[in-house]
Amino acid sequence: MQLFWTRKGRSKTTICNEFIALDIETSNNHAADPQMLKTWISSIQVLFNEEYHLFRKPSELIDYLLELIDRYKLNPDRRIVCIAHNASYDLSYLIPWFQEYLPKEPRSGIYESVSKIICYSQYCFDFRCTYMLTGKSLAKWSAEMNVEHQKQVGLYDYSEIIYQDTELTSDQELYDKYDVFALSESYRKQMQKHNDTTVSVPLTSTGYCRRHFRKGTKQDRYYRDKHFLIGEVDCETYKMELDAFAGGYVHNNKWKKSKVNLVRMRHRDFRSHYPTQLRVNLMPYGKYRVIYDHNYKFYGSAPSLQDIVDMYPEYYCLVHIGIWRASLKDQNITMPFLQESKMFNRTTVDSIMGKFNCFSDNGRVMQLISGAAEMVVDNLTLKILLDQYHLSVVVQKVIAWEQCSVPKCITDTIDELFKKKSDLKTFHREMCKKYGEHSDEAFNAAFELNTTKALLNACYGMFGTRSVMPEYDLDYEKYFSNPEEYDSPLFRTKNIDSDKEITEALEKFYDNPNSFLPYIVAGAVTSCARFELFEYIKAIGYDKVYYCDTDSIFYEYDPEVEKRIEKLNKEKHKKAPYVVTDDGKKVYYDVFEEEPDLIAFKGLHSKCYGYVTTENELCLTIAGIPARTMIGMKDGKPIYLTREEELAGITPEQKLGNPSIKIEYVALKSLCGTK
Repeated sequence: MQLFWTRKGRSKTTICNEFIALDIETSNNHAADPQMLKTWISSIQVLFNEEYHLFRKPSELIDYLLELIDRYKLNPDRRIVCIAHNASYDLSYLIPWFQEYLPKEPRSGIYESVSKIICYSQYCFDFRCTYMLTGKSLAKWSAEMNVEHQKQVGLYDYSEIIYQDTELTSDQELYDKYDVFALSESYRKQMQKHNDTTVSVPLTSTGYCRRHFRKGTKQDRYYRDKHFLIGEVDCETYKMELDAFAGGYVHNNKWKKSKVNLVRMRHRDFRSHYPTQLRVNLMPYGKYRVIYDHNYKFYGSAPSLQDIVDMYPEYYCLVHIGIWRASLKDQNITMPFLQESKMFNRTTVDSIMGKFNCFSDNGRVMQLISGAAEMVVDNLTLKILLDQYHLSVVVQKVIAWEQCSVPKCITDTIDELFKKKSDLKTFHREMCKKYGEHSDEAFNAAFELNTTKALLNACYGMFGTRSVMPEYDLDYEKYFSNPEEYDSPLFRTKNIDSDKEITEALEKFYDNPNSFLPYIVAGAVTSCARFELFEYIKAIGYDKVYYCDTDSIFYEYDPEVEKRIEKLNKEKHKKAPYVVTDDGKKVYYDVFEEEPDLIAFKGLHSKCYGYVTTENELCLTIAGIPARTMIGMKDGKPIYLTREEELAGITPEQKLGNPSIKIEYVALKSLCGTK
């Protein structure tokens, strides 16, 4: 294939049109003592320009990369992109070799932590993580893309110790090869879908969405001045935004968790919960002003907590409070909202009372036992806290934003994606019915649907990108030179901690013509979503809610409860916007949808629960554990072993022998922990 280099924007840097697909396999000695565990690279797979290489040692990869530098006259202005699906893991083994044997400068990267690498660049190679781009395992991604080479499963025995001079079996070599072929083909198809080149493809999944929305805002000649720059914040306000920001709400009923609850239950989900908040509610897209600051006498007396709550929805407020008393009004409140991790001691609030000590339920405060704490909350969250807690607080600072409807250039794009998702759902069902679930037509329809879903889901996430980010460098040479002094190879090169540094970074952010999203809106979206969840928890009743997770609730069935839910649904429906699909159907936002009824439920902790449907089907959610693993192929169709089947004691051998095996007969026993 012919190679050429394309200029990156207005810079003098050029990027090769072809990319390197990279993957490694590791092996370890399975030591019983973690301190004695040793892990090493057992193979390295590389695919570039239709040439595949299987290396056994990092030194062989280094020789290959040095040969590429010579062959193509590579330099810092003439670069090649290198992709790895789990770059954080792969690069943790390879970067020390790169820094030792490749040209060392320039070097840069974007890191969330030493174990979460978004990208890493050294000299002429840009290493990127495709998991950060997709949020999917390689098996799932390649299956959705319906590429020719699917990731192989079950060909590697990871209990076997493989050294660099161990001869690989044909199955192991096939597994290695398919990994980089699946990666390369999936990445290429993803670029084709979004009309990207190696120059334009984003680093993360939210990059697609941000690009999509930025285009709409730039077409609105008033957006930047009227909606974005008008809300420019200073250093102190930005720090309050960071302190106040909180994600979704996940919790188990303390009286019900760790037990198998054999009762008739309901499960409901909010449809497109975060996009709904942007479409239904007013958002802080306007000017802000300081309402009260205890450091300045001219602001007068502090407003009461109720006064601050009553400012919503005209104003979205952030309030910095000191707390020295907090206790639930009723011990039967099983879904407390006060978040221990958001409480801090930073100024002189604890000088008399001491640092806080509290009694909590999975991170949610039930009672402040002693001491005092500070926190920053918005007035919508404050409304929940006043409903649930006896509070003694002192108000230190209040900032209020004028609220308005989300600009039309944003909501139009959300509606476009929401409608497209609804149309593609229908189209996918039609393709499955007409051609079969595993047909190319169904796979292509699923690909289009999942791409649109990802864009819609990311429309909130793009708001949540911080305006100011510190800069880091991965320096293994420095780390290895004195490991006793340094606890990590990740070093901050630019702290952006002082008020002056934050102020300068904020000015740079607002001056950048590509910046267009106010960070405060992200906090308001999650706050509105939590408040809506709270409204339904109250309607259902604390005693009947077993588990909730941001946009869903599992609860005990009761006819009176259903009446209260439907009454609240009707109130929401009156003001909910909608889109009209291609077949003329109205699809509404802000819908609390029913899922199949349940006959048993067991929750252990956040993101970990199981239930049995009325069809005696066992369903599990376990954070970090894949829902299913492909174990083989039969008649051109993949065979999966689900985590439910594993819990029921079904082995891969049994499933391969009988792909249609059923587990309904052991559903309840599996949930109870018996077979």
